[in-house]
Amino acid sequence: MLISKILFSFPPELWAREPGDEPTTTNAAESFHSHFNGYHTTAHPNIHRSAAVFTDIQAETYTKVRSIKSNVVKPAHPKTAKLRAKLKEAWEISSKFY
Repeated sequence: MLISKILFSFPPELWAREPGDEPTTTNAAESFHSHFNGYHTTAHPNIHRSAAVFTDIQAETYTKVRSIKSNVVKPAHPKTAKLRAKLKEAWEISSKFY
């Protein structure tokens, strides 16, 4: 009872937005940190390994910027596309209640 009262008092438009094709995180620092940590297998990596990771990330970034400037769009991974479709479907179903 209390949960339904809270849900109907605060419709999704107040605390969520319609799913789209944007990145899953809107915080650039959080995104970079997650990407950077994905390259390491230890909590305290070697400084030379970290420098190599920075070089790799810089090369990836240059490639992405060039692709964006030339209007080349990389299609979403099938799992990501499927998840986005499910999120949009759930959004549409929930929006019928509000």
